[in-house]
Amino acid sequence: MLAPSARSSRQQGFTLIELLVVMAIISILISLLLPAVQKAREAASRTSCLNNLKQISLATLNFESGHRCLPPARVLRINPDNDDGEPKLRGGATWAIYIFPYMEQENAFELWNFDLWYHYQQQTVREFNVASYFCPSRRTAAVAGSSISGDPLAYPGRHEPIDDDDDGHWEQIPGALGDYACNMGSDPNSAAGPFRLMNPNDRGILMLQIKDGTSNTILFGEKQIPRDRYGQGGWDCSLYDGDSPQCSGRSGGPSYPIALSLNDPGWKYGSEHTDTCNFAFADGSVHTITKTLDSKVLFALCNIADGLLVPPLE
Repeated sequence: MLAPSARSSRQQGFTLIELLVVMAIISILISLLLPAVQKAREAASRTSCLNNLKQISLATLNFESGHRCLPPARVLRINPDNDDGEPKLRGGATWAIYIFPYMEQENAFELWNFDLWYHYQQQTVREFNVASYFCPSRRTAAVAGSSISGDPLAYPGRHEPIDDDDDGHWEQIPGALGDYACNMGSDPNSAAGPFRLMNPNDRGILMLQIKDGTSNTILFGEKQIPRDRYGQGGWDCSLYDGDSPQCSGRSGGPSYPIALSLNDPGWKYGSEHTDTCNFAFADGSVHTITKTLDSKVLFALCNIADGLLVPPLE
């Protein structure tokens, strides 16, 4: 007969089979819980993204209240370092700069020189990433960094580059990034959206010009950026660079449907969310819209005065 102490010791131990069974059960539980955790995390990120768009749209409407017009998509400025006596227009600030005071970014706004191109701004403000300009499903301001291409310092009409480094390339002027774009209409050249390319003395769109109704007109949306193109010109150049519509704007319609693939290279609206993309409207509301939205409906939502009826979105 075993001594009591030996019997107690054997009863408290685990056999190898029992240990393997426990490990298998734990693995199954983890596999069951992981999708739920990921789903909850994505739901929180999508809500945070909507809150960002809400903040951006309210800031824009506050700008409109003070200036009696919407901010420009981007502004062209005369070359401050003209070498041949002819005016040369290049990109100044974008909407993302003009709404700084209404995004609690007054200090950054004061650092921006509105008489100069984007390329001549202080590095401090030019590379200043605003947290609310990023969707957490894609990235955060802390990890986004600055643009790596698409913001070159070269004069229009010149074929030779301005090559400060003597490396045979245009001088890239890096700047802050962002995941949201203003609505430039159904086509970037249509001038049918609420945001337009402007000269310094022009006025932005008046709210009275949004004849289709503010609840039927997109102001901002998440912009499509292929996963292998972060920080690259054509998709993700600096949000503050008014040189190119691709940096800060997007269009929507049959030619520019919402991107279905995360790697879609088109100049479209798109997101990292599963099956949906977030938008802010001219009435200050925000909506989560399916990526399969009929492109004709998107066309109507992106134009301010097409007279088309818009069905319920949600």
